Amino acid sequence: TGIVLWWPVGAINFSYLLVNWSTSWKRTNFDLHRVGGFYVSVFLLVIGATGAAMVFWPQAEAIVGFITWSKPSETRPMKVQEQTGPTISPSAAVDLAMNKYPGHQLYRLYVPAKPEDPYRVFLNTPEQMETRLTEVRLVINPYTGAIEHTEDSTTRSRADAAMMWVLPLHYGTIGGFPLRIFYIFVSLSPWLLGVTGTLLWLQRRRKKLASAKPIAAA
Repeated sequence: TGIVLWWPVGAINFSYLLVNWSTSWKRTNFDLHRVGGFYVSVFLLVIGATGAAMVFWPQAEAIVGFITWSKPSETRPMKVQEQTGPTISPSAAVDLAMNKYPGHQLYRLYVPAKPEDPYRVFLNTPEQMETRLTEVRLVINPYTGAIEHTEDSTTRSRADAAMMWVLPLHYGTIGGFPLRIFYIFVSLSPWLLGVTGTLLWLQRRRKKLASAKPIAAA
């Protein structure tokens, strides 16, 4: 709705894209609200859409699968069928994963909380440790040491590859340190829009009340 209100009637000019600091505070407040909202709207839309996808992951996965005309990859097993003998150590599980994918580093390790739970090992290359776009996920049987499931960039479907962008787009980790600093200001922008919008509402309310007094007197 902010984009619709911002959209100029007729020819666009630079006043819609810049804040005039040399005029009255009321005009500067109006420009801050209009121009600030325009510049952050795309980023707020991305953050909001990816945040919604994180909350409603199955629904988002279905929508992305429909758009990309693909299905999510094979669901990784979350329970171990063979549960006999002693279990391997967490270090041994990590070694198995890293031997299969040399050059990768450990990102996250889920150890079995129940007898039927497997080890889940997440690996990333050093240059992709923050974005996690090339993340490797392995499911390892804690009793036999067998790698029962592997998920990497070569086995992911188009839908899975697209969903891998949700977290880095939401957290702003795809552009390095400068983008994360920019994301701080984008995340704080609703405060700016809220304050400037409230001031705009108060100004218009006062004008409306002031114009109503002569009519009432008449």
